[in-house]
Amino acid sequence: ALPGSSTARRQRRAGAHASMAAAAGRVGVLWLHGLGDTGAGWSFLKDMLGPGLSRATGAEVRWAFPTAPVAPVSCNGGYRQTSWMDLREIPIQPSSPDCLPDIEASVQTVRRAVRELVEEQGAERVVVGGFSQGGCLALLSALAMPPEAPVSAAVVLSGWGALRERWTEPAAAAASPPQARPQPGAASALFPLNLAVPCPVFWGHGASDNVVLPACQDVGVAALRDLGVQVESHTYPGVAHGVNDQELEDVLHFMETHLALHRQA
Repeated sequence: ALPGSSTARRQRRAGAHASMAAAAGRVGVLWLHGLGDTGAGWSFLKDMLGPGLSRATGAEVRWAFPTAPVAPVSCNGGYRQTSWMDLREIPIQPSSPDCLPDIEASVQTVRRAVRELVEEQGAERVVVGGFSQGGCLALLSALAMPPEAPVSAAVVLSGWGALRERWTEPAAAAASPPQARPQPGAASALFPLNLAVPCPVFWGHGASDNVVLPACQDVGVAALRDLGVQVESHTYPGVAHGVNDQELEDVLHFMETHLALHRQA
């Protein structure tokens, strides 16, 4: 918890309640980093948010911080760095092109990681989150998760909505022959999205972000709400392409709220 914050006070109250009841089980948090970073770069979340999340949900928290593969990145002149998907331009804006094969491969990586948290780590509920392209991947992965392995919540920090034009694609289109699809080479395994019981989404974005433009949040949140997805959206004045303490405290509160709603008796 952030020292001296209202979150810390909530944690103390939650701890008193949690001590009177047996743990509900385990919950998993899968966090995805941004371009050029590694999973270790966000592992501080385990110490910062983990205790409060555990006490609020009454569950043991298992964390996973995978690292993206190294690949050439077009917007950086083909420089090889960790990246979940190729990016053709910076800044990212709502009209920026998406690299479909990379996104498909990365979503499959997320699915495997979620399955590992559930099957090997014993997590009964999983939240998927990330920053920048990691937030973009977290969002699409949560929306495209198979019905038999849904996630409880998704967190998008300074991200964007990839493949947004396909979010409303019906089952018939996804099942049609490749030559009949509107986007040749598109990954049929991702669509249609699993929106029968859509998971809630937290979307935070810095108002001064010049790497992933704030318009990506505006357009993405509107598109999600059109699909019936519950979205908690926050914009942080003065924050560029990064996060601040208030944003992380809001993330913790969001996780506490929605994972608690999914607690099993």
